[in-house]
Amino acid sequence: MSTPAATTYAALGLEHHTAGRMREAVDAYRRHLATDPRNPDVLYNLGLALQNLTQFDEAITCYTQAITLRPTFASPYFNRGNIFAALGRQEEAIASYRRSLELEPDHDRARLHLAHVLGEQGSIDEASEICRQLLDRGQQPRETHEMLLFLEQFRYGQTIASLERLHVEWDRRYAEPQSGRMPPPANDRQPDRPLRLAVVSADLRHHAVAYCVTPILEAINRRDFVLYAYSNRLKADDWQSRLQQRVDHWHDASSWNDDQLARQIRADAIDIVLDLSGHTAGNRLLALAQRPAPVQISWIGYPFPSCVRGIDYHLVDAWLAPDELAAKYRTQLIRLPAGSTAYEVPGAPPAVSPLPARERGYVTFASFNKANKLNAAVIGLWAEVLAAVPNAKLLLKFRGLGDPGTIQRFRRQFALYGIDPLRVDFEGHSEFPQMYARYNTVDIGLDPFPYTGGTTTMLASYMGVPVITWPGETIASRQSFAVLSALGITDTIATSPADYVRIAVELAGDLDRLAELRSRMRPAFQQSNFANGPALAAELEQALRHVWRQWCGGA
Repeated sequence: MSTPAATTYAALGLEHHTAGRMREAVDAYRRHLATDPRNPDVLYNLGLALQNLTQFDEAITCYTQAITLRPTFASPYFNRGNIFAALGRQEEAIASYRRSLELEPDHDRARLHLAHVLGEQGSIDEASEICRQLLDRGQQPRETHEMLLFLEQFRYGQTIASLERLHVEWDRRYAEPQSGRMPPPANDRQPDRPLRLAVVSADLRHHAVAYCVTPILEAINRRDFVLYAYSNRLKADDWQSRLQQRVDHWHDASSWNDDQLARQIRADAIDIVLDLSGHTAGNRLLALAQRPAPVQISWIGYPFPSCVRGIDYHLVDAWLAPDELAAKYRTQLIRLPAGSTAYEVPGAPPAVSPLPARERGYVTFASFNKANKLNAAVIGLWAEVLAAVPNAKLLLKFRGLGDPGTIQRFRRQFALYGIDPLRVDFEGHSEFPQMYARYNTVDIGLDPFPYTGGTTTMLASYMGVPVITWPGETIASRQSFAVLSALGITDTIATSPADYVRIAVELAGDLDRLAELRSRMRPAFQQSNFANGPALAAELEQALRHVWRQWCGGA
């Protein structure tokens, strides 16, 4: 039973909590619980404060105690689900969200978070259906719609046309009302003057996007371009600090609303904007929809044109969108001839090991891609590979793939095709040194589809692991194809599912050829444009100057 003193501590805890003083809030809540340990509301509030301090184990304990004392308490289930999701414990997160929704059916944040985890786990159909239901009800519309756009990139059978319809609908709902809010840009239309070039992104940090663009941005000719960055990421790291020092003007836009960002871009007289987020988290598409700059281009960060009316172009290369596919896009594409991204391999990768199969006596296939790429068609094809190479093993490694519930789900899927579950190993996230060491135990990479590997294929190639890929029509389905084409190593590009299996079987059965291919991968990477930021910067500068001249001419 609460005493007056305990009640005072509970109120003090809420005061600290509301003011963002989490440590003081934790202390006050604990003082309350010392005399009133069975108060589910205070236990819940303590869990929230501990969760804000990333003391996840203690927070889970508080939420569980609150649920035990009040089994119909929905909020602890929701917040416990958020922690499980953050820790990659996907099955537990899903169970928590489902229980929260049983107790509180109108808890749309729980429904949206459930869709996110289901999507991360690879349950694309159910996740997409939840998003559509939320949209039909008008709940969480923009965030939900963007999740749907992203989820549909993973659906087997999607085409450029079907994805474009979804993106155009997003533009109609959210971007169209923003257009016309600013007068047309009045930038100086001199075609050959130095240009103010800006990047807008939430990923100018330790992130795959930054690894791809940093070598190019650092090599931009500063006589012809003044470089601005608008970062939508509050938490800094050493990679962000590096970029911050290399650009001419850096803006932290994380606290600005879309109107403020648009006004700042206009005030800075930016000539060309490069959007590096697309429809991913932290994007500023509604600022760019106001057209603060004369020329606006989407680039790496999202594997499809954003279809936002204020963005004029999407930057790719000729492998991602050859002539016959480029014609299918509504957005005008800028296609660089020698690749559209560099890649600075993070950390300090070790030397490529000798072929592991020679020592082990069997071939190890692997994929280090997200679980949401592993749809039923992918599992079925990989099962064919394992059936055709009976002594081989498969390693699946990514964040969340260490979760026991997720492992069991995938093992059941492989078992449906007659594959012994013990032939498939699962591992969760690890830091770069451990991940590189794991690559040195892999013989052949298996690429998922239709959302293929991007940076995972680059890293595998750098570590000497050839990747078998089957490209499709969309940009997402052609990422590995583009990587291997840029490396000049096309031995592992399949033309059909049957060809995919053929390549896997032939490579696994010819260790001399596999060892020779392994020895070529890293040198090919080091000699390619992935390792030549200045060459790609020159190509980018030429393309940007071309579209700028078009604008100067009235296009």
